[in-house]
Amino acid sequence: MGAYGRRITLLTTCVVFALLTNSGFAAPGDLNEEFRQFQESVNNSQSRQNQNNLNQEFNNFLKASEQELKREAAEYAAYKKEILKQWDKFKGSTKKEWVDYSNNKSSRSIVNFEKGNILLEVLIPAEPEAKPKPQKTKEQKIAALKKLQKQLERILTDSSIDGKSPIHKQLQTASGKPLTRRNLQEFSKKELQNKIIIDEQPYVAKDGKKRLKAKVSIKMVPDHLKIRADKFNKSVKKYSKKYDVDPALVLAVIHTESYFNPKARSHIPAFGLMQLVPSSGGRDAYRHAFGKDKKPSASFLYKPENNIRLGTAYLDLLSKREFKKIKDPISQMYLVIAAYNTGGGNVSRALTGSKNIYKNSSKINRMSSKQIYASLKRNLPYKETRDYIEKVNDRKKIYDAY
Repeated sequence: MGAYGRRITLLTTCVVFALLTNSGFAAPGDLNEEFRQFQESVNNSQSRQNQNNLNQEFNNFLKASEQELKREAAEYAAYKKEILKQWDKFKGSTKKEWVDYSNNKSSRSIVNFEKGNILLEVLIPAEPEAKPKPQKTKEQKIAALKKLQKQLERILTDSSIDGKSPIHKQLQTASGKPLTRRNLQEFSKKELQNKIIIDEQPYVAKDGKKRLKAKVSIKMVPDHLKIRADKFNKSVKKYSKKYDVDPALVLAVIHTESYFNPKARSHIPAFGLMQLVPSSGGRDAYRHAFGKDKKPSASFLYKPENNIRLGTAYLDLLSKREFKKIKDPISQMYLVIAAYNTGGGNVSRALTGSKNIYKNSSKINRMSSKQIYASLKRNLPYKETRDYIEKVNDRKKIYDAY
């Protein structure tokens, strides 16, 4: 029923109401008052209904989010349990590290995007003690090398994110050539075989079998961070222009959040380059970017183009919604950086003692940007956020002329 139909129904009801009164048709003044009271009751009823609908919608959202978190936690626990059938310790991906296991879970790689280091680890059966040590070690290294090479090839050719491995062009041979599938075997024999370290003592995992770990470490090229930044810079510039956000700030946030690791995942969980949480910042950013109320999936956020778009949109949202009354652009930037990590309420409370940023914006505007920065560094409740604002601010200077 359209708005016009609702007005006709309301008028008809009011006339019937007047006809049924003891005095017949009421006087014009009385009729107007009855009409006003009736309309007010209808409005109140509609308001309560709308509020009930909103409450129900929010409760449904909370319930669905809770169920999804429980499902994700159960899946992760099952995955961890499967790993621990063979390994003595579980290792999972983080913001800084991409951890990948082979299909049978007997090999794994740990790519540290902060330090520029790759650790390859494989499991091999513990040989009988009766064998001479030199012979045993040689056989173990031969067995380990094949598995190590296979795991390195796995991550070198991983194309699950955007068609290129997260370590594309970031490994090279001793002669300075890019490491590819074609020269991988030669690289393994010449540069990995003699560096393999095998644990002397075996361990017994959950499945009751004795195993040894063999491992080798590989350094990424010195400018590995810049190579990854270059890869995503085009998308950063595209969405920075769209949402009127400083591209240097976006790059500094990505650097701090994930070291340009597109497979980044935190325990919260947050996903991708800009570490968006689907149910909070991710949902707000999606609404701001696409005009639809939707919680983005992990697979959506792992795609760099999507992640950069939503992350940049969220920075724009913070400046235009949370801190739109802050006049000084440098002050506003500090607030946005801190809020990206800990939320606007905590930022406002650190500066004013109240979570209501709108009521206290005039107080903040009386502070200089230096005072705001110092106050945030001193009063933000979490050390992580106090360090975060410093890191992003310092790294932004790297990308100002990028």
